[in-house]
Amino acid sequence: MSGLQAYTLGPVPFDWIASAGWIGAALTLLVYRPVGIPKVMLGFVLFVGVAVAFTAFASLQGDYSRHMPSMASNPYPVYMALRVFVLAAFLSAGYCAWWLCKRARFEIFAGAIVFVGVVLSALALYIFIAQVVGLPEPPRSRAGTSGAEQATTFSYAVHRAIGTFREPSHLASFLLLPLFLSLRGKGLASLAKSVMIGSALLLTGSLTGIFGAVIGLVLGAGSLSVRSPRVLGIVVTMLGALALGSGVFVLVMALTGGGQASIFSILLDRVLPMLEGGAAASNRAFVYTYVASHPPAIIGVGLGNSNLLFADALNLKVIPSFSSLYLSVAYGLGYPGIALLAYALLAPVGHAFLRVRRSNEVQVALLLSAYVGWMVAFAAQAEELNVSFGLVLGLLAWQTSKSARAPLLAEAEGS
Repeated sequence: MSGLQAYTLGPVPFDWIASAGWIGAALTLLVYRPVGIPKVMLGFVLFVGVAVAFTAFASLQGDYSRHMPSMASNPYPVYMALRVFVLAAFLSAGYCAWWLCKRARFEIFAGAIVFVGVVLSALALYIFIAQVVGLPEPPRSRAGTSGAEQATTFSYAVHRAIGTFREPSHLASFLLLPLFLSLRGKGLASLAKSVMIGSALLLTGSLTGIFGAVIGLVLGAGSLSVRSPRVLGIVVTMLGALALGSGVFVLVMALTGGGQASIFSILLDRVLPMLEGGAAASNRAFVYTYVASHPPAIIGVGLGNSNLLFADALNLKVIPSFSSLYLSVAYGLGYPGIALLAYALLAPVGHAFLRVRRSNEVQVALLLSAYVGWMVAFAAQAEELNVSFGLVLGLLAWQTSKSARAPLLAEAEGS
């Protein structure tokens, strides 16, 4: 249900329900069937603990509730509790993924993630076409990120795939893990899954999602020995999926009246203005305007509180997002928080990279690619550690652990 951001069950968003499920599952496992927390996750446990404690302390020291915007959807105590809720869901998802792998469920769990990715990609392709040609689609019952009705068109040269999410970039980052896990298999069935997910990712037009996938692939492949035929197979599969996905993109654009432009020309049209005008030329210019006029202090004001000061400074009616985990932590926790986050994020990268260099394990390299892709997404799209990244962390922790007994490459899925 984490992939149903655009919908609610009554007044409760589906992704909140999913997050509560992860927290409940993790607490149950910790009480009745506990397993040790892997070393590569300890940095995040420390970061979350410090973040929650410091935010609680900072909130008690100042009256931040008076900065709540007029169109805020929740009162201050609920708003702050939801910040803690998201962090708890992130750790819970990571722990559950680790627990399932410890119980020899990696292949089943990874296959389920790919299946969900394929289903949501297919829905995204249908909704993309439906929005253009006027076919019926499920009504979006949740408010958009601007606080008003959800937008389905965005400032872009062409229509963008949004699927069951509230923004195209959210769909793109969600698909990073299913995309790289889909490359584990061999044969046409696995290739078809990769093409389906890759096509949906390209149709989002998300710079952070697409560049995150590319940068992640480069780093993951670079950690492997190119002499291995398995590695060459992965590279060929990824390139094939990219080529076919680009073909699907062109076909869908033509069928929906978007012209004959390729994904590369469209991305270039968006990148060039930013290269010429800097960050101010992006659709997040208001964030960088605030950063330029209000640089982060050495000591922050607490996660969530910094967003309220952001809204107050720019006289916004809704609570804005920094659209960056790094900026959010810089303003919320200050320089110590950034240092702690850097340690938490980079420790698994170093551990995985060394593991791959020693053993040339493709599964570790693919999960490293997804992990790095999320690090890119955190730079300009996601401002909170979330369930999707928690799953990446838990799977990577398992594959880099000494007890992992995964083969170099999983056999092709049966269908």
